[in-house]
Amino acid sequence: MRGVYTLLIYLNECKNVKVGSLGEFSFPSGFYSYTGSAMGFGAQSLGGRVSRHILKAKRLKWHIDWLLAVEEARIVSFFTRRSDQRLECIINQAIKNSCGGKVLFPRFGASDCRSSCVSHLLYFGERSPLNGIKEVYRKVLENLPERSKPCNKKERT
Repeated sequence: MRGVYTLLIYLNECKNVKVGSLGEFSFPSGFYSYTGSAMGFGAQSLGGRVSRHILKAKRLKWHIDWLLAVEEARIVSFFTRRSDQRLECIINQAIKNSCGGKVLFPRFGASDCRSSCVSHLLYFGERSPLNGIKEVYRKVLENLPERSKPCNKKERT
């Protein structure tokens, strides 16, 4: 199953984290959202990608892996939407605009972005954007073309 996902992450204390080739960053405590796409099958499917992010023990591959690997970081919620379209930039921008997300680290999760996004990781301080993200996903679903909306047929993941 293909689609887009957003992880809502809470970091319970300020932490310096080396993020692969991007370098070391000082992450303040608080809420973060990370939005990505899953356009493949198996481990690269929507379910496979989210399941991988939930695991603490994994090979550090993507920028978000480095943050999620620290003990102080935990995923508190996640959102998914099936789609054959790459929607991560649209979702990320909508979350940024409607929930007041701030970009702290340019290029984080967006080094291969085709829409010139500054970052796919947003920071919210101690104010949870949970309800705002729910609303963004609801609105995006309403505006998707019919072929991208979820159906009742079971699909292989």
